[in-house]
Amino acid sequence: VPRPPNLDPVTMAQTGFMVKRLLDMGRVVHLRSLGMKAEQLRFCSPRLTPECYLILASSLPADCTVST
Repeated sequence: VPRPPNLDPVTMAQTGFMVKRLLDMGRVVHLRSLGMKAEQLRFCSPRLTPECYLILASSLPADCTVST
């Protein structure tokens, strides 16, 4: 896919990560709609890797809390 001419590589990468987070949030919403406990968590500093988020889901009741 060609990059839009008005976006520099840094902006393109930042936009890509924002889109990825948005898609992951959609996955979390879907898991919750199935009755699961789900959340998106940062597991390390973005300085180490921009791929620093995960989706944590379980079949526990939605009113349970996950300790971090």
